[in-house]
Amino acid sequence: MMKHVVKILLLLCTLVHTSICFAEKPVLRVVAEEWQGSTNADLTGKYWDIVRAVYAEQYDLEFEVVSRDRALNLVSKNQADIVIGVYKGQFPNVLTPALHLDMDSSFYLLFDSNKHKIKSISDIDNLNIAGISNYVLKSRLPPNVKLYPMDNLANVARLIEKGRLDGALLYASDLNSADPKKQLEHVEILPKQKMYLGFPNTKQGKQLASIYDEKMPILLAQGKVKEFFDNDLSFQFAEYFSKDHSNPINWYLIAKLYQGDSSLKTLRLDHLYGDYVANHFKNYQFNLKLGSVSVVDSVINAEDKSQNNCVINVFKNPKRSQYALFSKPINTYIRPRLITKENSKSTVIKEASNQGVLNLDSLLTDNPQFRLGIVNKGFAYRTLSNKLPKALFEKIMVFEDAAYGKVIKMLNADRLDAIILWPTVLPEIIPEGVNVQSLTSYTLEEGLGKDISTYLMCNDTPLNQKFIRDINSALDKPDEQRKLYQGLVNSFDEETGKLFKKSLALDFE
Repeated sequence: MMKHVVKILLLLCTLVHTSICFAEKPVLRVVAEEWQGSTNADLTGKYWDIVRAVYAEQYDLEFEVVSRDRALNLVSKNQADIVIGVYKGQFPNVLTPALHLDMDSSFYLLFDSNKHKIKSISDIDNLNIAGISNYVLKSRLPPNVKLYPMDNLANVARLIEKGRLDGALLYASDLNSADPKKQLEHVEILPKQKMYLGFPNTKQGKQLASIYDEKMPILLAQGKVKEFFDNDLSFQFAEYFSKDHSNPINWYLIAKLYQGDSSLKTLRLDHLYGDYVANHFKNYQFNLKLGSVSVVDSVINAEDKSQNNCVINVFKNPKRSQYALFSKPINTYIRPRLITKENSKSTVIKEASNQGVLNLDSLLTDNPQFRLGIVNKGFAYRTLSNKLPKALFEKIMVFEDAAYGKVIKMLNADRLDAIILWPTVLPEIIPEGVNVQSLTSYTLEEGLGKDISTYLMCNDTPLNQKFIRDINSALDKPDEQRKLYQGLVNSFDEETGKLFKKSLALDFE
């Protein structure tokens, strides 16, 4: 009997409109500016994923990447249902839920210290200040600030130097492009703030905000939201869970490596180390911040010791040693090496080497068709230009600063026979589909500099003294070394991995 009922229902579904049998979901239009890693143009990214996790069960979702101005206008005019990345109270016609989406980075004020003495937000009242449109909120500034929205703050230092502006509010990652000559001062003036989803101020908008507040705690408790973030550190930066801020350590990340679009990204080791520290030193509270070299040097050298500030993976020099605390070496940039792949030319390289050491002059002279590439015009490039005969040096193919991925792909496709680069950047640049275990590297007899050690650097406070002692003690233990470094070592070619372990005296197998 039951089988006949099912057959009858299926027959009805084929004869009448499908919606009788399968209710169509209402459609939500979701708009956002493109943010790399969060709202990518190909509709991947953690914010798209969070929206899917919250709403896809009840709604069909249409995602659209538009400018920030257009995204905000669409939702405020009820022409889109959700905008990603707004601040509470930013627009009267845009609602925000109780729970935030992520944390935005701190803002720094770039200014001329010969004209102004600025230490806090109150010091900019009555001044002419530039800020990126729709990112700096007038409501967060003193009442008499003259705020000038701009689309781009690159080289804004020139306007400040000429007196046309008193200062500019920007993220730490933009300080270098705003003041490339580093002639101006900067100070952190607005702490990081919460970002939200935004909804139209309508009955449906209120319902969508309520759904978000209902589902996000469940997704967080299940660990689903954490899966959308690249690493533990970026998840902690979002501050979904309340924590004790009574005496935190400000943990600064600095973007150091150029990508293909010429933007900077933080290194894998920096994230690995941050994840390790946050997960293994539960007795400390960490406040993740995004900074720059100049920001970090200023906060660690500051006379005010009321805050604990640390940064990972930086160089040690005599000047810094006068005011900062340093851990044991935590990383080594192995000097530039020749990297090749197992192919028809690998025999040529092996025959030219002497116990893993190559004379590049002899290799290129004896093999005139050898295709060698080098990335950028940095240290290795300059050194080889001085050590090799001009005719040989001109045979080397030179690639631009951000072309790491391209060079590795060419090597993998046998369009290059070998490349020269700092081998410990391999984990940062290996494209998908390239097996690092298929690569091998050789020491160059020409001597391209020395290995460079980097450290954890902190300002000298009682808490940081204890923290660095705890870090050093933990990393003396092979089991702790393995937790931090095993994955990184496995992402090097075999020879580089051996050199890396030896340089840091790592004792795990």
